[in-house]
Amino acid sequence: EGRKCFLGNLNFRTDERYIERKFSKFGEIDDVFIPKDYHSGKPRGYGFVTFRDPRDADYCIDEMDGREFDGRNITVNLAKPRNDRGGGRGGGRRDDDRRGGRFEDRYDRDRRR
Repeated sequence: EGRKCFLGNLNFRTDERYIERKFSKFGEIDDVFIPKDYHSGKPRGYGFVTFRDPRDADYCIDEMDGREFDGRNITVNLAKPRNDRGGGRGGGRRDDDRRGGRFEDRYDRDRRR
């Protein structure tokens, strides 16, 4: 089973192909993913590389964590599984009464006038 590395502080111009070209020196890559902002479609400044062999991921971490990559010093460490990240943002829409709380918006205020 492969191992996924988290890449933090990426240059916003860095794309998946560039990461794959540069990181393939550490071993065979199964996947490269750079999350994009939902509204703007622009990169969020971090990404993930999944190596086929876990030893290659370890090698990549040893060599690249804290190093300069595409003009920025990046963080490289093991990605944490989504269910182990802790915390949680909560949120979501309350179906009961939207007025009178943090869900109140301008439309609600104008409607009450």
